Amino acid sequence: MSSTVECYDAWSSTYDSDGNILQLLDNDAFEEIAQPLLNLNQNKLCCELGCGTGRNTIKILSSKWLVIAVDISTSMMAKAQQRVKQLDETRASSISWIIHDLNGNDELFINESSVDAIISTLVIEHIVSLDQFFQTIFRILKKSDDSWVFITAMHPNMYRAGSQAGFVDATTGQKQCGVSFDHSIQDIVQAAAKVNLTVTKYLEKGVNNEEHANQLGSRAKKWLGMNIHASFLFKLQKRLTDSPPPPYTITDQNGNIDRNEDNNESSDESTKSDSFVNLSIWSKLAYASVGLPYSMQLSIMAFYINYFLLDVAKVSPNYNAVILFTSRVIDGLTDPIGGYLFSRFSFRWGKMRPWIFFASPLVAICYFGVWCLPNFSEGGKFAYYLALHSLLWTFMTASRIPHTALTVYLTLDQNERDQLTKYRTLLEAGGLLLSIVFHSGIMTLFKVPKELCSHCENSTVIDQLNDSITEFIENSTTATTTDSANVAGAYMTSAGIVAILCIVTAVILFFGVREVVDVIPTSETSFLHGFKMILQYKPFLILTAATVASILATQSIQSVLELYLNHVKGNRTIFPFLAGALIVSTMILLFVWSIIMRKIGKKMSFFIGNVCLLPTIIIILIKESPIELLFAAAILGANTVACGYVMPWAMLPECIDAFMLETGRRPVEIFYTFFFLGAKLVQALYAGVVQLALGASGFNAKCCNQPESVLLTLRMLMGAVPGGIMVISTICLYFYSIDDKRAKEIQFELKQMRAKQPEEGLIDGLSDTSSDSEMTHF
Repeated sequence: MSSTVECYDAWSSTYDSDGNILQLLDNDAFEEIAQPLLNLNQNKLCCELGCGTGRNTIKILSSKWLVIAVDISTSMMAKAQQRVKQLDETRASSISWIIHDLNGNDELFINESSVDAIISTLVIEHIVSLDQFFQTIFRILKKSDDSWVFITAMHPNMYRAGSQAGFVDATTGQKQCGVSFDHSIQDIVQAAAKVNLTVTKYLEKGVNNEEHANQLGSRAKKWLGMNIHASFLFKLQKRLTDSPPPPYTITDQNGNIDRNEDNNESSDESTKSDSFVNLSIWSKLAYASVGLPYSMQLSIMAFYINYFLLDVAKVSPNYNAVILFTSRVIDGLTDPIGGYLFSRFSFRWGKMRPWIFFASPLVAICYFGVWCLPNFSEGGKFAYYLALHSLLWTFMTASRIPHTALTVYLTLDQNERDQLTKYRTLLEAGGLLLSIVFHSGIMTLFKVPKELCSHCENSTVIDQLNDSITEFIENSTTATTTDSANVAGAYMTSAGIVAILCIVTAVILFFGVREVVDVIPTSETSFLHGFKMILQYKPFLILTAATVASILATQSIQSVLELYLNHVKGNRTIFPFLAGALIVSTMILLFVWSIIMRKIGKKMSFFIGNVCLLPTIIIILIKESPIELLFAAAILGANTVACGYVMPWAMLPECIDAFMLETGRRPVEIFYTFFFLGAKLVQALYAGVVQLALGASGFNAKCCNQPESVLLTLRMLMGAVPGGIMVISTICLYFYSIDDKRAKEIQFELKQMRAKQPEEGLIDGLSDTSSDSEMTHF
């Protein structure tokens, strides 16, 4: 094998006459794609990267365009210059010539954003770095909607069949080849996407039949029935203010990609092509938007549902306990049921999006109904609220698990999945902060007074959760002068706005993103068998344990923070400011940790995030620590909360990919279902343990001054307990086998597997929905 420049210098004398069928197919592709674009304008500037003997150069000049011709071979360029001299003087003088090595370190001597179009035919297989190649293209291309890039390539089919660009030396009788690289179709499109270039047309050509082979020449018969030529038309993606581009569908014949092919009834909305193209910010925001109302619903329910049922709806404490407990039990039971349904059913619109789209209106209706005041008897109210709460949590499951699992279905790029997780958690944190301001504002507008216990000015929201809840209702000094219609109207207005937001964001997600289909075939498995396999998969169990422990550590602090401030520190008034500092710090740190994890890896970031809780715990355990120091503790602890928001959900897709490589199966829905279920069960259990611990220590809601045993218990629940739990989380992370190095290896292995099946996957129609692939149902 000679160097590429030596090969083409020697080939230049016979390049146009040796019966190369790729050149014939390349001419056809040029006429179909590039020539119509050249005909639209005149006196524009085109850069031809790899002009060769000028086969296309004279076509561009004849279309009355200006040309910058670039090539590495002086002999090939000399042939091109001879061809150009045959044109009229005006056309022949409209060209500049540059000898340049596109693989070299020197920058191509062309001004930035100066050319209107770029054409590069049958060159890309000799390019070492696709990233460098497309960065050069992006640098010199005008940033205009009219700019375009036309690239052709020898199809990977030929390379895998042992063929490379080259010629038979007439003297030696041996074939001379330059240095070639097996770039897959996915590699080319992905590299282009990194510089904001998106495919608007893709065309494959081959030897269709015997007659076609005879037309192409004797060398064509060996390629009969095989696609051997690929051509791409790229354009710059529109900016964020524009609507997201519609997906392109890959057809069965010659892989011709056209946007919005509505006439292809057999094609699904779930497209393969977007799997290796970077998602736009619009798509990321559309996906993440559903997390905003979800977080607001959870926050408002957590803070206000007890008071609403007991003091506004006048539900008895016993009925209230049954409603809240039973509905959460049903919430836990629906997780595995939902997981089974999510794994078994697919729709023409995708596998996850339809669940979110159709479940969200039901969530909205039930959420609104939960805050209504039916004119029923006490038994009727019990049945009404029990049914509404149970349905609400059921439909939330039908929306929440698919929404979280959707990250795996929107892109095959792990970096893009991490970005989706970051955007989702950011909007969820924003929803938590917004819910506090929003709901309080609604209450203020309707002039709903703040409730306080008559027996203690320092009574807290947590007080309503203890065993003395009945006496709390009897002794409450609820403002009897308040018009009950105002109170009901306030809650219904708040619920109505959040419900509408829930529906609107679901619509935005459904129409704003598209699911992709992985080309890697996987074996289908039953729900029960998949569940058993997952329970035996050590990395998943370790990741789940580390995540649940991390959540519990922060929950332990959050659940008793107000009691701690009230009884240990004797200053309840700073609670909203401390909570606000924690939430705002978390939102900021989400961005910080999303950057850090790309530098040092997710496992190490998770580990450091856990360690950041230690200073917070130390400050809490210091008995006489000043109140002001708690704000520093909140900001330090926000690192742990931010990492707990991002890292587990960013690591889970990598865990699923590793499982697929090891087992050949990819039960995404089952993974996410039991990831949720494990967290829910342990959190519910821990909430009961907290109440039991407070009760055993002698906590009395009627008393403003609690005994020393209660104060000690609160310190332990705020300090020693979360510290011990966080140690468990950190130990689990130590034994987690998928570190940053292994994660990169997994992505590389998957990329290699996808590159081996372009015809069955991304390129040649591959719409066989009967495949065993877990991700090719739709």
